[in-house]
Amino acid sequence: MPLDNRESMRGRPYVLASRQFSLYFALTRDGVETRPSPRIPIVLWPDGRVCFQASNYICSLVEDGVSLTGRGGTASAKASNLTALVRFCFYKNTDFISLTNAQFVEYIEELCDEKVLRYGVWENVRSDSTVVKMVRTALDFLNYLAECVYCKKNFVSKNGRIKGYRRIYSVRDKSGKPTGSVGYYWHHPSLPEPIGGKRRLPITDAHVDSLYKAVPLIKASAFLSERRYLLLRLLEETGARRIELALLTCESVYAAQKMKNPALQMWTAKKRGGYLTLRKVPVERQLVNELVNYIRRYRSVIVAKTCGQAGDTGYVLISETSGRALQANTITQEISILRVAAGILEKVGAHMFRHRFITKKFLSLIRRHKFKSVDDFQAALLDIEGLYEEIRQWTGHSSIESLRVYMHLAFRELRGIPPAREPFEAEDLSDALAAGLQKLDSISVSMSAKELREEARSLIENAVARLREFSRSR
Repeated sequence: MPLDNRESMRGRPYVLASRQFSLYFALTRDGVETRPSPRIPIVLWPDGRVCFQASNYICSLVEDGVSLTGRGGTASAKASNLTALVRFCFYKNTDFISLTNAQFVEYIEELCDEKVLRYGVWENVRSDSTVVKMVRTALDFLNYLAECVYCKKNFVSKNGRIKGYRRIYSVRDKSGKPTGSVGYYWHHPSLPEPIGGKRRLPITDAHVDSLYKAVPLIKASAFLSERRYLLLRLLEETGARRIELALLTCESVYAAQKMKNPALQMWTAKKRGGYLTLRKVPVERQLVNELVNYIRRYRSVIVAKTCGQAGDTGYVLISETSGRALQANTITQEISILRVAAGILEKVGAHMFRHRFITKKFLSLIRRHKFKSVDDFQAALLDIEGLYEEIRQWTGHSSIESLRVYMHLAFRELRGIPPAREPFEAEDLSDALAAGLQKLDSISVSMSAKELREEARSLIENAVARLREFSRSR
């Protein structure tokens, strides 16, 4: 999109630059040196003009290594956090550098007080934690602007024009131990204190069941129904992030089909600097067979109708209209469509499947190794050979400390669940069979008798093969 097309960008908080976009890096004897910065966010004023101050700040973050993965990665999140301040200053007709502390407090209060009507109830648009993230980004931006552009020291400080200041914290390594170094985050006296208990919980089994049952309730093509079913299956069985699912390839599925113990090769997002790494996520053979069936029977038809084999990018989850890979946000929209069709009033999101996946895996490990507490579990990650690597393959987490919340969730769930009678492998088999029966129930209304027999035969064959594997392992 051309940046001088003001009318087409009016009202948009920011746009993403093209995939060929490059940033100025240095002036050398050979001329201007640039660095590729595809999809970098360019912040806009409400009237469609480029906000150069905010956009320069985002560029500085990219130079420092923040991610541009997918639709702008962490850089887009920072740009999104800034847009409320950009709007505030625009409508107040105030330069960023002319903001007073009283105005900044008013800005915080507006973030906290904005309401939206949801299901007949007025609720806050943003949680306290979201407000904190937005204000911290705003303080960092104002400090950058004052020091790097206007050469004003202490503009953001306890005694400065904006009464924000840095709080110090101890940096920990991947095992959760202090490294001896420190980091900082921004704070302002008017900020609400984030409530620790507001972390999004895992999706419930009842909600998962309702989402599956909603698939056939939505009038859609056979391709869309199958894609929605498999999206739920992939979220359930891989615990992958949205962008990681969007990047899953057909090649990975075919490779898993040939493995004795199937595993999908998936990209791991959330790496600083936007670098992606690969991991292998163990999955049931039944899921692999379902994916292969989808690729051959449904996906291939869409590719032929849209982009053609020459334009096929090879991703599993594709658009019905273009044949191109789904965007991460489309996955969010798909879950929202299913939630509405299922009549679920509570919040349900793709990432809640990830919370559920990791919690259930940890529950299995607790039962297998008989851990007594979170501290026992965390210590075992360092002591038991291969255990931490196993968890990293499942989750893509690079820090033990970031896994503690799931340990707490697993122990909390364990207190309300009687001890399992069978090893955790039997639980996995039971879940896989239940998912298969659920699929038959959800799609049977739209299938011919012949297709239904084929699906049922496939389910039985997969179950028999899995039972044989389980029997041999005992």
